[in-house]
Amino acid sequence: MAPITHVPHKDIDASLEIPREVCRALGLDNDRQWLRFDELNSFLWPGYDLRKRPGSLDKYDYGLLPKDLFEQLKYGILLRQQKLKAHIISRDD
Repeated sequence: MAPITHVPHKDIDASLEIPREVCRALGLDNDRQWLRFDELNSFLWPGYDLRKRPGSLDKYDYGLLPKDLFEQLKYGILLRQQKLKAHIISRDD
């Protein structure tokens, strides 16, 4: 899983800003948000730390990324992995 953060990465090639209209469609807050390419999370689904979406009784997800944004994310992750600049962190411990 590629984490979402409010903090831009110092290395501009390590993340992708999520367009505001996508943030709105997903129900994210109004602050700028980035998808990280370099620190990916690995965990069993559903994990012990999975939380319901704020304000929801039964939803855990925020929805799907648009296809073009997903393709940019995938490309960025693969490029970072080829350059050996990506890390996968297990969150099951």
